[in-house]
Amino acid sequence: MPEAEEPDARHEYPDSHIEFVPDRKLPRDRNVVRVELQGSIVWLIREGQMTEPLRQEINDILGHVTRHGLQIQRWDGDEPPHPN
Repeated sequence: MPEAEEPDARHEYPDSHIEFVPDRKLPRDRNVVRVELQGSIVWLIREGQMTEPLRQEINDILGHVTRHGLQIQRWDGDEPPHPN
């Protein structure tokens, strides 16, 4: 039986991932800031506050979640449907 193709996250669902940023790019009292960039949810994390292997693992998980529609952002403010 052929394997099912995974949906293309960039076309069907918004992307969500972590990026490391230099110290000067974040407010002094924040190590993490969540931003929306072109329909994607990006977690900006101050360099040195997370290891690269952990970032890669979390990005893999976030990618799985978005590719399979487990995270859906409603940009127009509508209430999300109640889970069954």
